Amino acid sequence: MIQFDGARILRAYLAHLRRRYQAVPLTEDIQRTAEELLFRHTLRAADALQVASAIVVKRALAASNLDFRFVSADRQQATAATAEGIGVVFLGG
Repeated sequence: MIQFDGARILRAYLAHLRRRYQAVPLTEDIQRTAEELLFRHTLRAADALQVASAIVVKRALAASNLDFRFVSADRQQATAATAEGIGVVFLGG
């Protein structure tokens, strides 16, 4: 019988997150951008905050040569991000 080591899997997952992703703190700029997105797109508030975060990060990275992509499994969120000029990796079916 194979034993499930949840603690080990969780540690590996969290290490992966720290290496590959960066949390973006909520700022007034992100909040203001999210509010604007709600008037332009059919988004839930949390989705608007995520897209707004991507927009603000993309602006901050504009001078670099980094390839920034927004990953989403939500079609409306991905559509809004694409419309806002963000490169999207869509995980939906």
